[in-house]
Amino acid sequence: MKSPSWRSAGSGSSLITTPIRNCSVGARYCSIPSVVSGTRLAAPANSSRGVSVAIPAAASSSALPAPSWPNAASPVALIVDRRWQDAYHGRTLHPVSEAELARVTGSGTDATVTRVGKRLVAAEEAAGEFTGLARFAPAGAAALRAVWTEALARGLDTPFGAAATLRNAYLSDGLNAIAARGVALGAVLVDGGWREIDTEQDLASAERNVDAWRA
Repeated sequence: MKSPSWRSAGSGSSLITTPIRNCSVGARYCSIPSVVSGTRLAAPANSSRGVSVAIPAAASSSALPAPSWPNAASPVALIVDRRWQDAYHGRTLHPVSEAELARVTGSGTDATVTRVGKRLVAAEEAAGEFTGLARFAPAGAAALRAVWTEALARGLDTPFGAAATLRNAYLSDGLNAIAARGVALGAVLVDGGWREIDTEQDLASAERNVDAWRA
Protein backbone atom coordinates (compact mmCIF):
# COMPACT_ATOMS: atom_id res chain seq x y z
CA MET A 1 0.00 0.00 0.00
CA LYS A 2 2.92 2.31 -0.52
CA SER A 3 2.04 5.63 -2.09
CA PRO A 4 4.56 7.92 -3.86
CA SER A 5 3.20 10.74 -1.72
CA TRP A 6 4.17 9.32 1.66
CA ARG A 7 7.61 10.94 1.88
CA SER A 8 6.24 14.45 1.34
CA ALA A 9 2.83 14.11 2.92
CA GLY A 10 3.55 12.11 6.05
CA SER A 11 3.30 8.47 7.03
CA GLY A 12 -0.48 8.55 7.14
CA SER A 13 -0.87 9.55 3.52
CA SER A 14 -0.41 6.25 1.71
CA LEU A 15 -3.26 4.60 3.57
CA ILE A 16 -5.56 7.36 2.40
CA THR A 17 -4.38 7.94 -1.15
CA THR A 18 -3.95 4.35 -2.32
CA PRO A 19 -6.85 1.98 -3.13
CA ILE A 20 -6.95 -0.85 -0.60
CA ARG A 21 -8.30 -4.26 -1.57
CA ASN A 22 -7.86 -6.01 1.75
CA CYS A 23 -7.45 -4.00 4.95
CA SER A 24 -7.73 -6.92 7.35
CA VAL A 25 -3.95 -7.07 7.68
CA GLY A 26 -1.88 -3.99 7.00
CA ALA A 27 1.54 -2.47 7.48
CA ARG A 28 3.01 -1.60 10.87
CA TYR A 29 3.17 1.92 9.54
CA CYS A 30 1.44 3.16 6.42
CA SER A 31 4.69 4.14 4.73
CA ILE A 32 5.58 0.56 3.79
CA PRO A 33 3.87 -2.23 1.83
CA SER A 34 1.17 -4.32 3.46
CA VAL A 35 2.13 -7.27 5.62
CA VAL A 36 0.48 -10.59 4.89
CA SER A 37 0.23 -12.99 7.82
CA GLY A 38 3.41 -15.02 8.01
CA THR A 39 5.43 -12.75 5.74
CA ARG A 40 8.21 -10.48 6.95
CA LEU A 41 8.77 -7.39 4.86
CA ALA A 42 11.78 -5.10 5.13
CA ALA A 43 11.31 -1.36 5.34
CA PRO A 44 12.15 0.49 2.12
CA ALA A 45 15.57 2.04 1.71
CA ASN A 46 16.09 5.27 3.64
CA SER A 47 13.01 4.61 5.77
CA SER A 48 13.08 4.47 9.54
CA ARG A 49 9.60 2.98 9.80
CA GLY A 50 9.17 -0.52 11.14
CA VAL A 51 7.24 -3.57 10.07
CA SER A 52 5.19 -6.23 11.81
CA VAL A 53 6.10 -9.88 11.82
CA ALA A 54 3.13 -12.20 12.25
CA ILE A 55 3.57 -15.94 12.58
CA PRO A 56 1.36 -18.05 10.27
CA ALA A 57 -1.71 -19.44 12.00
CA ALA A 58 -0.68 -23.03 11.28
CA ALA A 59 2.63 -22.51 13.07
CA SER A 60 1.31 -20.46 15.97
CA SER A 61 1.74 -21.77 19.46
CA SER A 62 -1.37 -23.48 20.85
CA ALA A 63 -0.66 -21.61 24.09
CA LEU A 64 -1.74 -18.36 22.46
CA PRO A 65 -5.47 -17.77 23.05
CA ALA A 66 -7.72 -16.87 20.16
CA PRO A 67 -8.21 -13.13 19.64
CA SER A 68 -11.42 -11.47 20.78
CA TRP A 69 -13.01 -9.89 17.72
CA PRO A 70 -15.12 -6.73 18.07
CA ASN A 71 -18.68 -6.33 16.91
CA ALA A 72 -18.82 -7.01 13.16
CA ALA A 73 -20.52 -3.64 12.68
CA SER A 74 -17.51 -1.75 14.07
CA PRO A 75 -16.20 0.64 11.36
CA VAL A 76 -12.60 0.17 12.52
CA ALA A 77 -10.91 -2.71 14.34
CA LEU A 78 -7.41 -2.35 15.82
CA ILE A 79 -5.26 -5.28 16.91
CA VAL A 80 -4.00 -4.60 20.44
CA ASP A 81 -1.40 -6.82 22.09
CA ARG A 82 -1.99 -7.33 25.82
CA ARG A 83 1.46 -8.91 26.23
CA TRP A 84 3.22 -5.91 24.73
CA GLN A 85 5.76 -5.62 27.54
CA ASP A 86 7.29 -8.98 26.55
CA ALA A 87 8.66 -7.37 23.38
CA TYR A 88 10.49 -4.67 25.34
CA HIS A 89 12.70 -6.93 27.44
CA GLY A 90 16.23 -6.00 26.42
CA ARG A 91 14.97 -3.66 23.71
CA THR A 92 17.32 -0.76 24.30
CA LEU A 93 17.19 0.86 20.85
CA HIS A 94 13.41 1.21 20.78
CA PRO A 95 12.32 1.95 24.37
CA VAL A 96 8.85 1.73 25.91
CA SER A 97 8.39 5.46 25.29
CA GLU A 98 8.03 4.58 21.59
CA ALA A 99 5.20 2.10 22.19
CA GLU A 100 1.84 3.05 20.68
CA LEU A 101 -0.15 2.11 23.76
CA ALA A 102 -3.92 1.83 23.65
CA ARG A 103 -6.54 2.60 26.27
CA VAL A 104 -9.49 0.25 25.99
CA THR A 105 -12.92 0.22 27.60
CA GLY A 106 -15.30 -2.72 27.65
CA SER A 107 -14.46 -6.34 26.95
CA GLY A 108 -15.11 -9.09 24.44
CA THR A 109 -16.99 -7.87 21.38
CA ASP A 110 -17.62 -4.55 23.14
CA ALA A 111 -13.92 -3.72 23.66
CA THR A 112 -13.26 -0.24 22.26
CA VAL A 113 -10.06 1.78 21.91
CA THR A 114 -10.61 5.26 23.31
CA ARG A 115 -7.09 6.62 22.84
CA VAL A 116 -3.93 5.36 21.16
CA GLY A 117 -0.43 6.61 20.39
CA LYS A 118 3.08 7.25 21.59
CA ARG A 119 3.28 9.00 24.96
CA LEU A 120 -0.51 9.50 24.96
CA VAL A 121 -1.47 6.61 27.22
CA ALA A 122 0.33 5.75 30.46
CA ALA A 123 1.63 2.19 30.71
CA GLU A 124 -0.42 1.53 33.85
CA GLU A 125 -3.68 2.43 32.11
CA ALA A 126 -2.92 0.72 28.80
CA ALA A 127 -4.73 -2.46 27.80
CA GLY A 128 -1.92 -3.16 25.37
CA GLU A 129 0.06 -1.88 22.39
CA PHE A 130 -1.52 -1.11 19.02
CA THR A 131 0.33 -3.38 16.62
CA GLY A 132 -0.37 -1.16 13.63
CA LEU A 133 -2.61 -3.84 12.10
CA ALA A 134 -6.18 -2.74 11.48
CA ARG A 135 -9.35 -3.50 9.55
CA PHE A 136 -11.34 -0.63 8.03
CA ALA A 137 -14.93 -1.08 6.95
CA PRO A 138 -16.06 1.40 4.26
CA ALA A 139 -17.45 3.80 6.88
CA GLY A 140 -14.21 3.74 8.86
CA ALA A 141 -12.06 4.30 5.78
CA ALA A 142 -14.30 7.20 4.70
CA ALA A 143 -14.01 8.82 8.14
CA LEU A 144 -10.22 8.54 8.08
CA ARG A 145 -10.07 9.91 4.56
CA ALA A 146 -12.24 12.86 5.62
CA VAL A 147 -10.04 13.92 8.55
CA TRP A 148 -6.95 13.51 6.40
CA THR A 149 -8.39 15.62 3.58
CA GLU A 150 -9.39 18.36 5.99
CA ALA A 151 -5.96 18.33 7.65
CA LEU A 152 -4.21 18.41 4.29
CA ALA A 153 -6.24 21.47 3.30
CA ARG A 154 -4.84 23.28 6.36
CA GLY A 155 -1.29 22.54 5.22
CA LEU A 156 1.43 20.00 5.83
CA ASP A 157 3.18 22.23 8.35
CA THR A 158 0.16 22.68 10.62
CA PRO A 159 -0.25 20.59 13.79
CA PHE A 160 -2.29 17.41 13.58
CA GLY A 161 -3.21 15.38 16.62
CA ALA A 162 -0.16 14.87 18.81
CA ALA A 163 2.19 15.64 15.91
CA ALA A 164 3.89 19.02 15.59
CA THR A 165 3.08 18.99 11.87
CA LEU A 166 0.98 16.90 9.54
CA ARG A 167 4.21 15.75 7.86
CA ASN A 168 5.16 13.94 11.06
CA ALA A 169 1.75 12.55 11.92
CA TYR A 170 1.15 8.87 12.60
CA LEU A 171 -1.81 6.69 11.81
CA SER A 172 -2.70 6.90 15.50
CA ASP A 173 -3.24 10.67 15.13
CA GLY A 174 -5.86 10.00 12.49
CA LEU A 175 -7.44 7.26 14.57
CA ASN A 176 -7.78 9.55 17.57
CA ALA A 177 -9.28 12.21 15.31
CA ILE A 178 -12.03 9.95 14.01
CA ALA A 179 -12.66 8.56 17.50
CA ALA A 180 -13.22 12.15 18.66
CA ARG A 181 -15.93 12.37 15.98
CA GLY A 182 -17.72 9.37 17.36
CA VAL A 183 -16.29 6.64 15.14
CA ALA A 184 -15.91 3.47 17.21
CA LEU A 185 -12.47 1.87 17.23
CA GLY A 186 -13.08 -1.77 18.04
CA ALA A 187 -10.27 -3.59 19.85
CA VAL A 188 -9.07 -7.03 18.76
CA LEU A 189 -7.20 -8.16 21.87
CA VAL A 190 -4.37 -10.63 21.27
CA ASP A 191 -1.59 -12.02 23.44
CA GLY A 192 1.72 -11.87 21.60
CA GLY A 193 2.50 -13.75 18.41
CA TRP A 194 3.99 -10.78 16.54
CA ARG A 195 6.99 -8.47 16.69
CA GLU A 196 7.77 -5.00 15.38
CA ILE A 197 11.10 -4.49 13.62
CA ASP A 198 12.62 -1.03 13.74
CA THR A 199 16.27 -1.92 14.34
CA GLU A 200 18.75 -4.76 13.76
CA GLN A 201 18.34 -5.53 17.45
CA ASP A 202 14.61 -5.99 16.86
CA LEU A 203 15.29 -8.27 13.90
CA ALA A 204 17.56 -10.54 15.91
CA SER A 205 15.01 -10.70 18.72
CA ALA A 206 12.16 -11.43 16.30
CA GLU A 207 14.07 -14.27 14.68
CA ARG A 208 14.65 -15.85 18.09
CA ASN A 209 11.01 -15.47 19.07
CA VAL A 210 9.59 -16.78 15.81
CA ASP A 211 11.79 -19.88 16.12
CA ALA A 212 10.49 -20.38 19.67
CA TRP A 213 6.85 -19.95 18.58
CA ARG A 214 7.33 -22.60 15.89
CA ALA A 215 8.98 -25.07 18.25
